[in-house]
Amino acid sequence: MLTQPHVPNPTIVTPEWRGGRCVWHESVADWFIDKLHFGDSTIGWEGDPQLYVIAESTPAGTVWELWRHEENGHRSLVDKSKPGYPFDERVLVRLCQIDKRRNERDLHLEVVAANAKLDDERQAARDEYIAEEVAPRLQRALIHEGF
Repeated sequence: MLTQPHVPNPTIVTPEWRGGRCVWHESVADWFIDKLHFGDSTIGWEGDPQLYVIAESTPAGTVWELWRHEENGHRSLVDKSKPGYPFDERVLVRLCQIDKRRNERDLHLEVVAANAKLDDERQAARDEYIAEEVAPRLQRALIHEGF
């Protein structure tokens, strides 16, 4: 008798536990979790699949915590909301502001420096061409004309 492989039911979400706390999963927020993991080009967020959300109910309202599972196996708190703060795309905008990968270097300055280096190399090539090819020909032409 052939048995079918077990295919999980996509409508049932089992809780995931990290660090003794339940990771927040709700089908209404799948769009947000997808943007969190895979990015949102409309605001410049590149995405990070290692991020996960913890929702903790307090008397003052829900507190949202954004954690990252680091490559070395440790967890680090990325950001934490105030109680009652809505959890929406503003979180992604905040992540863009505090993203260390993005803020370690200034891409504009890197592009300007690379372009300046290319301009210097082109100018050096022009100067070398003039010194080796054009200047001797010009000197011979001037001597030939009697200058």
